[in-house]
Amino acid sequence: MKRKLVVFGLILALVAIPLAACAQEAPAPAPAPAPAPAPTPTEIRVLAGTGPPFWSIYPAVIGVLDMISRKSNLDVTVRSYDGAMAVVAATLAREIDLGLGPKDASWAQAYGGYGDYEGNPAKNLRAILAIKNLLDILVVPAKSGIESFAELKGKRIAFYTTESNEWTEALLRVHGVDPDNDIIKVPVPDYQAAVNEIIMGRVDAAELTLGGTLVLELSEAVGPLRLLPVLPDKYDQLVEDYQKLFRGSALMYVASGYYPSVEETGKTIPQFIFPSVAGTREDVSEDIVYTYTKTWLDNMSEVRLVGGAVANYGPETVKVVSALPYHPGAIKALKEANLWTDAMEKGHQAALGQ
Repeated sequence: MKRKLVVFGLILALVAIPLAACAQEAPAPAPAPAPAPAPTPTEIRVLAGTGPPFWSIYPAVIGVLDMISRKSNLDVTVRSYDGAMAVVAATLAREIDLGLGPKDASWAQAYGGYGDYEGNPAKNLRAILAIKNLLDILVVPAKSGIESFAELKGKRIAFYTTESNEWTEALLRVHGVDPDNDIIKVPVPDYQAAVNEIIMGRVDAAELTLGGTLVLELSEAVGPLRLLPVLPDKYDQLVEDYQKLFRGSALMYVASGYYPSVEETGKTIPQFIFPSVAGTREDVSEDIVYTYTKTWLDNMSEVRLVGGAVANYGPETVKVVSALPYHPGAIKALKEANLWTDAMEKGHQAALGQ
């Protein structure tokens, strides 16, 4: 204010001279004030978390978050964690604001209070946006001769110490294999360790996600991989008996040879797909979640250019009925983009009522 007053005083002094010499002349009109500059949005620092670099979705997450940082006022810093449940735990511990990469079923464990969160539900978790449908499978080297779940009896299967193994156990049970008595559980800390154990011949099978660098690394070391088929009638049983674990999943028929790491047989193999969902907490600012979601949705063509796990990203990827209620900021952006469906609203209300 002091600077403006000084400038205004100088103008009056200059105008006073011609006014004294020509008393009858009308005073010159004061110059119009310059328009105020548009306010610059305040940069907001946001902490995001995802899984390890060998996750199939990791490069896509990093690429999209870089785009969001460039195209919005969110300054995103990304942290890498050991696995899906570690990302969920970091979100709950307020180490990060946004968690990207875990399956919806992983978030559901914490929200519903089962699995790793038995009896301790985290009702402050919220869904933001679906990222990718993940193809999680039980993998064996094709040269092993194992062709079905039944043939896993007596075999060594990797069991993760940093992830829930309920999905693997359920899959084995419905195919007639008792995970407590029919197999040998080999504890491993993470996916990289599981791949190493298969390469070294100390493990026969492991749950992995197709499309990631680890699966390629494994196939380069042991040759083509075989996907054990999920029998369609067993899928129906899984969904009925393990609704919490398989909520949001779907049965997908994968053409052999579609993935370069998988053996070519000329057949299609029935497998599960699970939505990967970005999650957050209820207390995270609506502005942050809205800006994140809107920037992602407004730039779908650029998201696809990131490639990898989001190469085919589109409106249908978004329309996921999550096991979690959605965050208000996400709902606002989804509604503005006409991507909030009746099914999503119904699922959202059902989750709130749990």
